[in-house]
Amino acid sequence: MAEKTNAAYQTYEGSGLSAIIASEMASCHAMWQRWQFVVDSSNVPEFTRALLPDLSSQNAARKAGYWLKKSKTSARAEKYDQGEIVAMMAEAQEAADEEYAWWINNDPDKQFSLPRNLGTCR
Repeated sequence: MAEKTNAAYQTYEGSGLSAIIASEMASCHAMWQRWQFVVDSSNVPEFTRALLPDLSSQNAARKAGYWLKKSKTSARAEKYDQGEIVAMMAEAQEAADEEYAWWINNDPDKQFSLPRNLGTCR
């Protein structure tokens, strides 16, 4: 499982894709939050030990904070008002919840979407 997870992450990690607007940055924040929960709640130590360092709980927490700050800064630069920022963050959380659900439910087509998308949120 860790091997497939690492491979999924690496799919987009080297792609040159990255979050460039506030809503994408908010999505990165929310996905890193979910990933931290995945790792922290795993009861399979072999899985967590075999993950790439980028996918560790500590890195996920650091990245979640980084993308939160960056998304809010970008939103202000993009002239979002406070209500729009709140709505953007809520939408990102909902999308991350869906990615998390695919992961925990072992969706055959979308299970590795979360780690793959984290590759764009470096």
